[in-house]
Amino acid sequence: MVPSTTIDPSRAKLRHRRHVGGFAAFGRAVVRLRWVVVALWLIVPTVLWLALPSLASQVNNDTTAFLPAGSPSLAAARLAEPIIGSTTAASVNVVATSPTPLSATQAAAIIGAIRSRVTHVLHVKKVDPGVLSSDELAVQMVAVSSVSQFNQSASNTLVADITAAAKSAELPHGVVANVAGPVATNVASQTTSQRSAGSTTIFSLLFIIALLVLIFRSPLAPLVTLIPALFALRLADPVIGALGQAGLKISFVA
Repeated sequence: MVPSTTIDPSRAKLRHRRHVGGFAAFGRAVVRLRWVVVALWLIVPTVLWLALPSLASQVNNDTTAFLPAGSPSLAAARLAEPIIGSTTAASVNVVATSPTPLSATQAAAIIGAIRSRVTHVLHVKKVDPGVLSSDELAVQMVAVSSVSQFNQSASNTLVADITAAAKSAELPHGVVANVAGPVATNVASQTTSQRSAGSTTIFSLLFIIALLVLIFRSPLAPLVTLIPALFALRLADPVIGALGQAGLKISFVA
């Protein structure tokens, strides 16, 4: 016959008191230092938000970055790189348009002016000779960089720098230079998506606040419910962004 196991009520009560006592002590400390706690919640997330990179800037869209280093596809890409070059290098098309047809001499001058500026952009390895369009209303050249097209943060900087360099070139009156191509389009899409996400977040918060006020019939209910979550998100965003900057691979799903 197996003897029954008995629980000492005094020990159970002691553990319960210690457990409750720990929370009670913590609660008393928070109440006593309430203004310090509030100040920390206001200051720490703000400082981290200003000092650390955002989560969105560290997103890696390259799915191969999450593969093991010995993956056959990565090994094949490394072997093929000396022959075909990097398959992930970001290339940005620079297009200059004119309201009137350009002669070959004018096109060459425009291409030369833009190439002289874009060539000196950081991470740009080369700029091709450029071509004149069939309708003679535009010229195009391609700037090849050492930046991976899947590195969103670096691509944003690259496109911005190339755009600024192209627009700073001395061009004839009416000729306008802009960037194009998949990389530039992706950067523009990301910018638009972030702006749209911001608007969606604002409208969602307003809807949630109105709903909470309607349900609880108290103006404090939305504040008590949402403020901790907002501070937690504001704190988590730059911390995860800093981890991404330090080498952590962050998927676009994040």
